[in-house]
Amino acid sequence: MRNIVLLILGAINLLANIPYIVNTYRGKTKPDIATWSTWALLNAVAAVAAIQSGAYNTVMLAVSYLAGSFTVLLLAFRKGKWNYSLLDGVCQVLALVGVAFWLAARNPTIAIVFVVLVDVLAAIPSLRHARVHPREETWITYYVAGVVSLGLVACADSYSLASLAYPIDNVVINLLLTWLIVSGRRRRRIASGSRQVKLRGVQ
Repeated sequence: MRNIVLLILGAINLLANIPYIVNTYRGKTKPDIATWSTWALLNAVAAVAAIQSGAYNTVMLAVSYLAGSFTVLLLAFRKGKWNYSLLDGVCQVLALVGVAFWLAARNPTIAIVFVVLVDVLAAIPSLRHARVHPREETWITYYVAGVVSLGLVACADSYSLASLAYPIDNVVINLLLTWLIVSGRRRRRIASGSRQVKLRGVQ
């Protein structure tokens, strides 16, 4: 039963990338290249590790994350945010260092700590982008990813740091991104409406 649920979650996560990919292709969404390149690398390593370890019940999830992030990354090179800031560079370098430590770690708990660290560092540029330019992000993809991660927490085979840290990290990051986008758009709508009322008053 657990394996079936994991397959379903993987399929849902894969489909959730479609709105983001379509909006990126249309130029409405502008993914941050620093974030998505690091996520693509992280997901590629995780997918290979799942296949090599024979954890076929999680392969669908790993492949869905990889397919989504890699497709967005390819589109980002053409349609994404290229104004690479110091924050982008610092976060990406530190994330790559974290990937190296993750691959070198032999203790599963230590390894998962580095995975979470890499994920957080990779997300920082997109968190800033979602706050500053909420109209250039697609909230539904992050929201579904957060819900899928909640499902992963529920399906955890044990309540250990190694099993729960990464799914919980995904819940927090994805739902935080969702909130920043949705609340940011709402603030801008309210501000735009207020300006229009003032202009009518002046006229």
